[in-house]
Amino acid sequence: MLKSLDFGTSPIQNKNRAAVYLSEICPLSCEVETEVAWNNVLKNDVMNEGGLAAKIQERREGWKHVRDILPTLIAVRHEERARSQDLEKEVQDLRMWRASAHNLPTSPR
Repeated sequence: MLKSLDFGTSPIQNKNRAAVYLSEICPLSCEVETEVAWNNVLKNDVMNEGGLAAKIQERREGWKHVRDILPTLIAVRHEERARSQDLEKEVQDLRMWRASAHNLPTSPR
């Protein structure tokens, strides 16, 4: 079972769509990692470039948003699936009841 996803500094165009998509495939226990592991030399070089540092921070914020709303979206999907299965069972039961009612002999008048 999938335990975690680490997107690092991957670009994210639409954080809400990303979260909705991931809610389809991730279990409730899956965690989205948003921390970036850098060696100190590379980190200092990158952080000294203002534009790149801002872009990385923006991407991290997008993935943090996904991380924060993903558990709620996954839980909602699970509830929707359970409700859908309950409704399907109810429809099947009604169809069986209807079919058995049509097969009953009619009482004479």
